[in-house]
Amino acid sequence: YVTNKMNTLSELGASKYSFAMLLIFVMPLMIIYNQKWKYYFKYFIYYSFVLLTSAMLIPIFLCRPKNVLNTKIAAWCVSKLNYLYGIEWHILGKEHILVDRAAVIVANHQSSLDLLGMFELWPLMNKCAAIAKRQLLYIFPFGVTAYLCGTIFIDRSNTAEAKASMKEAQNKVMHDKIKLWVFPEGTRNCDGKNFLPFKKGGFHFAVDCQIPIIPVVYSPLLSIIDPVKKKFTPGKVFLNVLPPISTVGMGTQDIEKLVGMVQKQMIDTFRAQQ
Repeated sequence: YVTNKMNTLSELGASKYSFAMLLIFVMPLMIIYNQKWKYYFKYFIYYSFVLLTSAMLIPIFLCRPKNVLNTKIAAWCVSKLNYLYGIEWHILGKEHILVDRAAVIVANHQSSLDLLGMFELWPLMNKCAAIAKRQLLYIFPFGVTAYLCGTIFIDRSNTAEAKASMKEAQNKVMHDKIKLWVFPEGTRNCDGKNFLPFKKGGFHFAVDCQIPIIPVVYSPLLSIIDPVKKKFTPGKVFLNVLPPISTVGMGTQDIEKLVGMVQKQMIDTFRAQQ
């Protein structure tokens, strides 16, 4: 009985070893030659790199917590992924974000890889903070690092708390001449044709502070990343920084018109690059 038991365990161990060796040799081939495997593997590397970088930067950022300039360091680190993936970012209209002033940046949102585009612009904007949903704060270590970079987390389910957070942000933005980055669609939209309806929070913020809105339009990413076809290939992405739109003299009654005007400009620019 003992001998049979040992033989069974030995065979089981050999089977596990054989399976492990099969994975070691087969997986690289699947990643190289199978588009779907390559797609998921590249995303795995992306998220792993971002999380690892976040963890490594926390001790450094603790030396100056909630400082928006910390993001320039994070941008330098994470931007190295562009070389790995063969993504080339081309910035058009960069002169509009070089001015040292408070402003609200509104951008279309297609993919989690939009972060790489943000980090291309961050060194040019110098002082910029992002608005993010509160759920991201609890993704460790990314949320902690984002908090230390001055990211403003908004709880959309709690209107009173969200308004308080935005009020606190207004004082900081105006005092330190910070640009505030907002994705007005509120969530990722990767159909490559249209935009989702814009949420008005960022526009209210700009009008309340009487600061300009600067639209930023990512060109369609479907040529690089296609979640339906599971395609993730090298390519070029254009970041179109449109001229600032003044909000001086505007009030709450002008918000609807302002949102429509900004969205139309952005959609026209987006479609011109399809």
